[in-house]
Amino acid sequence: MARSDPESQQEIDGRLEYVRGLLEGGELTDDERRDRALSRLADLVSDLAAEVRDLRAEIGELRARGNGAALMETLYCPACGRQIELDPASLGPGPTDVVCLHCRAVLEVE
Repeated sequence: MARSDPESQQEIDGRLEYVRGLLEGGELTDDERRDRALSRLADLVSDLAAEVRDLRAEIGELRARGNGAALMETLYCPACGRQIELDPASLGPGPTDVVCLHCRAVLEVE
């Protein structure tokens, strides 16, 4: 399961700062700095990719469990163009106002 707690974020930020420090100088040669920085960046990217995979799996599990809704309905906000997912059970029998989570525009959905 993915770790999305503040400690995890602080750890990631600390690792990124370490890489920046390697790149900025110290007593290492340019080649040594580059090699160490690339190695640490590869580790960090690998860990972040694993975190993303875990989060996607958790989202999939939550959607599968859901609240009885089989599928989510996907809309695109005409104001910002970003994707909005709605639970069809939350929509009324007639037109329903939906607020875009990204730009706060109010959409009328039928």
